[in-house]
Amino acid sequence: MHEVILITPYVQGWGILGHSLVAHLAQSQLNEKSFEWMRTHLTSDMSEIAFWADSIHSSNNNVLGSRRWSWSRPLHYINTPPWSCNYVHERDCINDRCAYGAVKNYSTRLTTYKNNVQHQQDFFFLVHFVGDIHQPLHVAFGDDGGGNDVTVRFMNTSTNLHSLWDTGILIYRLRNTFQSNISSYYDYLYLKMLNQTLETNYDNFPLWINESLNIVCKQIYFDEMNMTMNSTSKFNLSNVYYERSWPVIEKRLIQAGSRLGALLNQILTKHTESTTTPTTNET
Repeated sequence: MHEVILITPYVQGWGILGHSLVAHLAQSQLNEKSFEWMRTHLTSDMSEIAFWADSIHSSNNNVLGSRRWSWSRPLHYINTPPWSCNYVHERDCINDRCAYGAVKNYSTRLTTYKNNVQHQQDFFFLVHFVGDIHQPLHVAFGDDGGGNDVTVRFMNTSTNLHSLWDTGILIYRLRNTFQSNISSYYDYLYLKMLNQTLETNYDNFPLWINESLNIVCKQIYFDEMNMTMNSTSKFNLSNVYYERSWPVIEKRLIQAGSRLGALLNQILTKHTESTTTPTTNET
C-alpha cells in the first residue's frame, strides 16, 4: 500500500481528503493494463490528481483565474426539486449538464485515442466526478444549494450542511479515531473494501445517483431530534449526528473507490486494445 499524497486543500466535492482516498482506493484495484496506461499518461499517483477538477476553479491557483473552467462547474453536481427522491434525467440533467452527463461523457472520451494532454484532462475529470456523485449532497435539492444554505453548528463549530458532509465529519473522524494519520485511515478503508462483495455496479450511474438521493431524503436532513433541517434556522449537531453519519460516509468512499477502479479497468482495457496495432505476417 502506498501512502496517500495530498496537495493544497480546497473546500469542494468530498474535499481533498475524500477525493484522494477514493482515488487511492481505486488505484489499488487497477489491473496491469490500466496501471500501465496510468503510468504512461500521468506523472503521479491518482490521489495527487483527484482534486484537480476542483482546484481549477480557484483563482489563487490558476493564472487565468477560474473563468477558463467555468463551463465545468455544473458538472460537479445534480440538482433535484425539494424532496424529489428519485433521479429523473430529463428534469435533473438537461442537456447532460450535470455529474451524470460528465461521468458518461468522460468515460466515452477515454476510450477514444487523443493526445496525452487531452487524455489527462478526461481522466482527471472522470476520477473526480465519480467521487462527487457518491457524496450525497452533490445529488440533492437545488433550492438550498445542496445543503450549502443550511446553517449548522457541529461540535461547537459553525458550518453548513454541505461542507459538513464534504469535509467536516471526515476530518473529525480522521483526527479523533486515526490521530490525523491519513495512511492508517486509508489502510482501514482498504481492508474494509477487500472484505466486501466484488463490485458489479461499476457503470450503473443512475444507481449511484439514486443511492445518494436516498441518503439525502432519509437521513442527512434530519437532526438529532429528528427535526427536518432547512435554510431558515440554525441547527446544533453533535455526537449523535456524527455517529450515525460517519459509517455512511465511509461506505460511500469505499463504493466510489471500488466502482471507479472497476470502471477504469473496463475503459482503459478497451482503450489499450483499440490503440494497439495488430501484427501482420508478410510473405
